[in-house]
Amino acid sequence: MRSGLLIISIAIFALFSGCTRPPEEEIIPTNTLQQLVTEEPEIGETVETVETEQVEQGYPAPVIATVQPPYPAADQSPVPTLTIIDPSTILDDLESGLGAVTGILLDNNQPRPNAIIYLADVITDEQGREMVASYDRSSSPRSDTDGLGRFVFVNIPPGRYGLILDTVISAYLLHFPIEDRPLLFDIVENELEDIGELDYDNLPIP
Repeated sequence: MRSGLLIISIAIFALFSGCTRPPEEEIIPTNTLQQLVTEEPEIGETVETVETEQVEQGYPAPVIATVQPPYPAADQSPVPTLTIIDPSTILDDLESGLGAVTGILLDNNQPRPNAIIYLADVITDEQGREMVASYDRSSSPRSDTDGLGRFVFVNIPPGRYGLILDTVISAYLLHFPIEDRPLLFDIVENELEDIGELDYDNLPIP
């Protein structure tokens, strides 16, 4: 009887000894894909990541350099006339068969120096009626008024002419200051036509 109980005890002990496992080493779990997605990153890492992406993939505002024009705009201001014109010497430079004209340009009784004046040809129709005054900046006679507002044209072929005030951006046919009609005159060979003072209220000169 005791032998039977001993055999049974040994068998039970062997059975429990086979089921008992030795202690295993501690296993540290790794992050799964879901944990990597849902895990909140640290603030420092977030800022660093955003800055890196902005530098590598962002679109910074372009720096637009100021482009200078290839050719500088010409200064259209008239060159100051320092020499005062002496009308008594005009005829000394007059060539035979040609004429001259002079006058003084005033604005509210004040001389207008450095004004650009062109001499314009008067064009007539078939009946001889005066129609327009024509001039060309590249070929028509030009005079810049001096410090006293005087202009002069010398060695001009005889004919009928008008005066054009050129302000660079526009041009005006001068009229008589107190009359509403164009200022037209004749140039006679070997003579000087003196128009005198032309005093206007408000000349369109900047």
